[in-house]
Amino acid sequence: MLAFRLGRTGHKNLYNTNAVEGEKGDLTQLTNGPWSDTLCNWSPDGGWIVFASDRHNPGSGSFWLYIIHPNGTGLRHLIHSGSAGRTNHPWFSPDGKHIVFTSDYAAVSAEPMSNPHHYQPYGEIFTMKLDGSELTRLTHNSFEDGTPRWGPKFMKPENIEWSIDEEKCSLEDSEWLAISNRVVINEAKIQCGG
Repeated sequence: MLAFRLGRTGHKNLYNTNAVEGEKGDLTQLTNGPWSDTLCNWSPDGGWIVFASDRHNPGSGSFWLYIIHPNGTGLRHLIHSGSAGRTNHPWFSPDGKHIVFTSDYAAVSAEPMSNPHHYQPYGEIFTMKLDGSELTRLTHNSFEDGTPRWGPKFMKPENIEWSIDEEKCSLEDSEWLAISNRVVINEAKIQCGG
């Protein structure tokens, strides 16, 4: 099965269909209203679809998270964002017990001041249990943290060694903006700024 947003009615609602047959097969409308339901993700067991929606205030640009069963029943609000804020990019953990997402839930992001040409500041990355409990903030910085995804399995952290002759870059928040591209003898190379 495939879940997706479709604007067929003039509004962006959720549908699901057979992933092989597409619209030639059964097309089931899950949500119906004058709002935008978007960024949907299936739970690993197929029992739930999590998504972002502005159904609480259509057209406002403020998105909250909801879950629904694939047959259109069981709609439940999970978490809201600040006034006119965004809570987006939900993704189920591999065990289906948690959801990772981006939100300005912790307050207004400093991003518009630190990076004024950046569109749609999402805020920080959070996780929570499927029932909305155990809200945990994973990031805290002044840049956009967006589109988080769980890895398919635990990957053991490894130390990465730098070559002795290779210039080192620091990726601290304030320094990554100093990285620039420089062409060196027909070869693009990332040069650390300073």
